[in-house]
Amino acid sequence: MKCRISQYFVVLAFLGLLTVAPVVSAHADDLEIFGGTSGGVEPNVLIIFDNSDSMADCVDGGQDGVANANCSISSESRIYKAKEVVKNIINTTDGVRFGLMIFNSNREGGYLVQPCGATKSDLVASVDGIDVEWGSPYIYTPLAETLAEAGLYFAGEQSWFNDGVTYTSPIQWSCQKNNIIIMTDGDPTDDLTHIGDRLYINNDTIGDNDGDSCDPNGCNADGTYSNSNLYDSDGSDYLDDVAYYLFHNDCNADYDDEQLIQTFPIGFAIDNQILADTATNGNYGGKYYTASNATALTSAFEDILTSVQSESDAIYASPVIPRNPENQAQSGNKVYMAFFKPQSDGRWLGNLKSYSLLDGELRDANNLRAVYPQDPSAIDYVVGREGYIKDTARSYWSSSVDGLDVAKGGAGVLLDNNNAREVYTFTYVDSTNYLVLNNPKTKLTDPLNDFRETTNPKITAALLDVADATERGEVLSNTLAGTTFEDENGTTQSWTMGDIIHSEPLVEAYKQNDNTYKNYIFVGANDGMLHVIDAADGQEKWAFIPPKQLPRLKLLLPENNPQKLHHYFVDGSPVIEELNNEKILIFGEGRGGERYYVLKVTDPLDPEWVYQIAEQMLELDAFGDVDFISGAAVLGQSWAKPQLKKIRDVDVDNNVHLYDVFLLAGGYDTRYENPTFSVPSPNNIAGRSIYTVNASSGLLVGPNINGGNWRDDSDQSVMNHSILEVTGFDTLGKGYMNRIYAGDLGGNLFATRYDDARDAWEELHLLDLPEDTITFTDSTNQSVSKNRGQKFMTKPDATLESGGECIYLGTGDRENLTDTDRVDAFYAVCNDWVKLKDIDGNDILDAQGDYTYTPVPISDLVDVTGNLVQDSADATEKATIDAALKNSSGWYLHMEHPGEKITSSAKVIDGKIFFTTFTPGFGTLNNNDPCVTSFDLGVSRLYAIDYRTGGAVMELDGTGGLSKDDRSTIIGTSVAYEPVLTTSGVKTTLFYGSGGKLLSLDVDLQTLVKRYFWRQLE
Repeated sequence: MKCRISQYFVVLAFLGLLTVAPVVSAHADDLEIFGGTSGGVEPNVLIIFDNSDSMADCVDGGQDGVANANCSISSESRIYKAKEVVKNIINTTDGVRFGLMIFNSNREGGYLVQPCGATKSDLVASVDGIDVEWGSPYIYTPLAETLAEAGLYFAGEQSWFNDGVTYTSPIQWSCQKNNIIIMTDGDPTDDLTHIGDRLYINNDTIGDNDGDSCDPNGCNADGTYSNSNLYDSDGSDYLDDVAYYLFHNDCNADYDDEQLIQTFPIGFAIDNQILADTATNGNYGGKYYTASNATALTSAFEDILTSVQSESDAIYASPVIPRNPENQAQSGNKVYMAFFKPQSDGRWLGNLKSYSLLDGELRDANNLRAVYPQDPSAIDYVVGREGYIKDTARSYWSSSVDGLDVAKGGAGVLLDNNNAREVYTFTYVDSTNYLVLNNPKTKLTDPLNDFRETTNPKITAALLDVADATERGEVLSNTLAGTTFEDENGTTQSWTMGDIIHSEPLVEAYKQNDNTYKNYIFVGANDGMLHVIDAADGQEKWAFIPPKQLPRLKLLLPENNPQKLHHYFVDGSPVIEELNNEKILIFGEGRGGERYYVLKVTDPLDPEWVYQIAEQMLELDAFGDVDFISGAAVLGQSWAKPQLKKIRDVDVDNNVHLYDVFLLAGGYDTRYENPTFSVPSPNNIAGRSIYTVNASSGLLVGPNINGGNWRDDSDQSVMNHSILEVTGFDTLGKGYMNRIYAGDLGGNLFATRYDDARDAWEELHLLDLPEDTITFTDSTNQSVSKNRGQKFMTKPDATLESGGECIYLGTGDRENLTDTDRVDAFYAVCNDWVKLKDIDGNDILDAQGDYTYTPVPISDLVDVTGNLVQDSADATEKATIDAALKNSSGWYLHMEHPGEKITSSAKVIDGKIFFTTFTPGFGTLNNNDPCVTSFDLGVSRLYAIDYRTGGAVMELDGTGGLSKDDRSTIIGTSVAYEPVLTTSGVKTTLFYGSGGKLLSLDVDLQTLVKRYFWRQLE
């Protein structure tokens, strides 16, 4: 590249490296993929019914109060009670495909009495026909053999214990849930057939799957092997191994998805370790049940069926790992995850949960592993569950296991039980434009800012934009009460906290008098509020409703949302900065609006209003001479995370000042969501601006670059599209920002720099992607021709190189995720800041008298999509591409999967670029396959590539060596969240994930962590 990329470099724009983190929407956006469900597919439930002779015994408290004795009164026997329970369960349960299996009378395994999906009448008749009598032939309890036989049934394989039988698998659909319930009253007996070394479902063996040194051939109490083992009556210790196999292996290769089988044991009048181990090894929650009577047995069946019938929680999370306040170079040991769960009425559930971090691994409140491991050799590894929170996990702040359930545990449950909340707004505004009135009282704790006070005279019907006092009361009570939902038992429950989607929780450390630190969490939610939560116990300390959201709260009422749309409110990410010994909180509304709000939170329990950033406030700068709105810079939705910077500026008397400012982008114009939208006139587009406001006052100061005041030689506007994100940094080490970069939604990359000699900001239209057609070979080796992607929607990252900077960012329409009509790409663009000269060598000045600089044409970027620099077997070809890279202005990498688009900002770490992408699925509504929907969740990927060449830098495909396939790895479904890097000083870990999944990757940092701490490298 022309900007020489040196061996050592500095990451300049890495904001948040350690501080991060059926659906109907009001607009097409990045939630559109969450509209589908595989609901309607009935689960298979095979009941293994213990018909051994001991089932003729009495249940506890039976005949003469004698337990475990053969009953002369049949109605008191275990078999009678169990049959009555199972028949009732079958008759009263709909939506389940029951099947029935019992033990063979020849002491060998079991046999299928009724297949899954049999009619209720046939099932009940078969249960009625199960008979148990003491005597010959004596029926034993070959539990492991029978469970292995059940696995063969689900796999559609030949029977091991029934001559001439080859099963037809009950599995109908790839997304179907498959389950086995073992109801037994005893230990395994006569369970000695050596099935452990026999080829099983996948032409492998069951083996000692759980690693307890007792393999399926049995073992003695001291761990030695023999046919005589630790169970009486020739029992065995391998039921749990069989359960492990079925739960951790694909049990039917005829379907695309992994077909795992859960095993749920019920000990009827017995409680033993082998059944408990079977549960641990055989189902997601490790659920094991014991029952001493018919009532308890019924409850056990009902709980299992509730579990297997429940749909996925559709949970999506954003992790936050705060810095260690005592060592900014290292991460803290806590992880906070924000959740949401879609609801059909449009008012979604949200929660915030806390976990700990130990050696790069997520732990729960019991210091147990909180997520399923990625390592297949781990004892608790489950195929297809890697990175998902365990059903057995208990997050901090939770009194009981909450697992993956959004509506259990966390701050959400605590908030729902909090009847003494402090909910503030700011009422010193007018009801027309919601601007602040003169001389307001700034304390949010002022009684007239109390949203909970129903008699507050300042919260009028007009302020809430409703007709009368009755509607006013409904809005107030509904906002505070939240919504309701049905839990897994069909019980209606209340829920207060709204969904948290784009707002990244902020964890702020407050130093106490004893030099310890107390953390508070700030996060926006789509219940209209910014929530402030005590990180120690999860209790909400206060919440704030921004003034502009007050008239929108009525949308939370069902009668005002007949289309059941999902609405956004406080959707932006909060930031806290130190300013003049005060803690200043600033946050945008994200999808919920176009404003930013600034509060003083020096005392976290006594917040104060400072100002808001609105179009009307930006009409004039601090000196009264900049007309922002007539300059065509109307604000769009406030997506950007504000950045506190210091700038150098000159006043009207030519006095030089250094100002603390917030660097902001113009925002998003929702009209871009329409795929056919074309810009009719630049003056109609919101968000065509980059600007800074005085952090203390909110008034414009410093660079104000917008579509009105940046003109080309033909006096045409240069900035014609919305700008969503911006980055700024200091390249000279002088303590103030002298570079700003931003991409827009029209394929443009803008660069500005501060010229100290002239005390002026200079502008460069660095890159202008052509609206052309690209022909290339995609991931399926097909030649495709599609339009070039134009939308830069993420924040650029940068490295400082000899002669200038290199900027890294990618295209991708996050608000139209299912689009496949464009080819998006990741770009590395190097800027030398070479002045344009005329033929006489004189500087060419623009219309404003400023220097002009050389832009980068697309032809000066090298196409590295084919990864020839690594994969080519031709030495000459490799040398050619290497030379081209050294002499170019950068490179680009086409996304090769159809519809693949970049969805996260790039993170440049020690010569490695990390970013995520999303590729839509191709499922269309198929009435013949309920697992396929028109809203496919798609595939997310993590990329790790070389910042110089776009080549692979980490072995990600599991085949050894570095090649094109190592540039990315599949994360999972849905949109991935921003990768998060943590370091303990010894180990550096990159956390990434999607769809409720949290994965990790060890990163070998060779340079940066030895020289800098991350906060310095923004």
